[in-house]
Amino acid sequence: PEVRVFQQKFYDATGTIPDDDGFNGYDVTLYVGRMLRRYGLSFPFRVQAEPMEGLHNTFRFQRIFNNGAIDDGFNTPDYLENTHVHILKFEQYGFVPAE
Repeated sequence: PEVRVFQQKFYDATGTIPDDDGFNGYDVTLYVGRMLRRYGLSFPFRVQAEPMEGLHNTFRFQRIFNNGAIDDGFNTPDYLENTHVHILKFEQYGFVPAE
């Protein structure tokens, strides 16, 4: 139902149906907007504790350390990585999410 509502609103606004970029843009904007509202500019330090399932994406972030440091809450990570992997399988003439 949420996907159809988004598709209709997107179509009403643009005259086309959303492609992957439209869905990705919506999910990222919604996630970042929610995080900014909750945590302000410190939201990058909170993303690990706030996973989100969007219409097209799932966000599950993990702190990554290149220098061998451990995540003790004091070390600054080198970057954040979305660890969710979206795997599809081909079934009955189409792609579906693999469990």
